[in-house]
Amino acid sequence: MALVNVALFGAGNSAKAFVDAIGRYSGKGKGGLWHEKVGGLVPGDLSVKLAFDIDPAKVGGFLGEAKVLPGLAMDAPPRNVAGGSVVSIAPEEVALRLKRDKVDVALNLVSSGQDKSSLKYAEVCGKLGIAFANATPASVANDDKIQRLFEESGAPLAGDDLLSQMGGTILHKGILDLLDSRGIRILKSYQLDVGGSPDTLNTIQDEVRAFKRGIKSRAIASELPYDVHTVAGTTDFVEFMGARRTVYLWVMGKGALDEPYILDIYFKSSDTANAVNVLLDVARSLFSARGRGGVEPVISAYAFKNPPRPMKFRLAMASFERRYARAQE
Repeated sequence: MALVNVALFGAGNSAKAFVDAIGRYSGKGKGGLWHEKVGGLVPGDLSVKLAFDIDPAKVGGFLGEAKVLPGLAMDAPPRNVAGGSVVSIAPEEVALRLKRDKVDVALNLVSSGQDKSSLKYAEVCGKLGIAFANATPASVANDDKIQRLFEESGAPLAGDDLLSQMGGTILHKGILDLLDSRGIRILKSYQLDVGGSPDTLNTIQDEVRAFKRGIKSRAIASELPYDVHTVAGTTDFVEFMGARRTVYLWVMGKGALDEPYILDIYFKSSDTANAVNVLLDVARSLFSARGRGGVEPVISAYAFKNPPRPMKFRLAMASFERRYARAQE
């Protein structure tokens, strides 16, 4: 019997993969599962009760046993919605549904650029005392008003912008960390991402791309104890790639006798597979963190690119596992 009732805001590829992963890892098969237990919970302890979306092609369908309901549409329609026609409901109706299904944890997986809707979803959950994670680039966990709301309600909050299990950003951070630990002075680096998912299509809008580029670049640069010129971001959408992503990564450093070290890396991965393990960890750890209201700094630093309180990635992972994973083994 499931212990944690989950709501998903957004019913796209990541949401579907999350539901599929719960089913897959509820049985004996554990291949590819990162943390079997988090907060004393296994993936089978999660149950997706509700899903919301504004795309008419998704509303009325199902994610597992959860029927996809109309969501909040407080921004311009995402580019991936055919014809720009959306279906929506009022925040009060969202709140009613969440209360009726006794939701414990909500994951915000809406399209990039849906900032007002993301903030409103967080506000609704904060008022109801529901734990909330913002996987989008929108500034939610970094918003002062939202932080205070969750502090007052006693519900944990995590975000912003989900950090993939092994995507371009964490690979970039890891390489800089390794080179620095070996005494190589990093001079500059860049990272170019190309993908074919609906969210990539939304990300290449100028405003969204610039904002997300800033988040990625700062997240990567923060890994070093000195300033370094680094640029990272999504550069183009290639529809036939689907959920696949290709990352081009270039790093220049300087070692003994001022000799240069140059890394030129070509990396392919899956957006959906990269999101699944992190989302499973976030949902379970947020449930475990209930009663500690406001931003949960360890979950945020471990699972997101733009947490209110950044940590080096190794420290963030060690802190998360110590608090939520290893302590439960």
